[in-house]
Amino acid sequence: MYSDKAFFLTKIDQAELDTVTGQSDDNLISAIESADDLINGYLRARINTLPLTVVPDTIRVCSFDIAMVELYGRTAPNKIPDFRIKKRDDQIDWLKDVSKGNVVLFPEVTESSKETFLFYGGFDTVMTRRG
Repeated sequence: MYSDKAFFLTKIDQAELDTVTGQSDDNLISAIESADDLINGYLRARINTLPLTVVPDTIRVCSFDIAMVELYGRTAPNKIPDFRIKKRDDQIDWLKDVSKGNVVLFPEVTESSKETFLFYGGFDTVMTRRG
């Protein structure tokens, strides 16, 4: 799985996790699996071997954002926070860009360039560090 309970608890507190999962780890696992299946559907256009064995943080966050809406949809379908829906929709737009080749998950960096590329948040934020 691209995200897990420990990762969720870096993004939300235990009380919110208990609320959206109904205090069931099975519900959490099911939502993550659904999110990861959706992610893999988009990645399949560019990556042959799935699921990913090296998981970029952007994919972990994507899995979290999509799974959160899935969880709210199961426990409180009429009370999904708007910002959660927006984050999910933004992640799906980002995945579409990945599938079209507009975003590169694993840039090839030559030793001579001495740059490290970091992708964060799943959107347009790219940072470089020159060595």
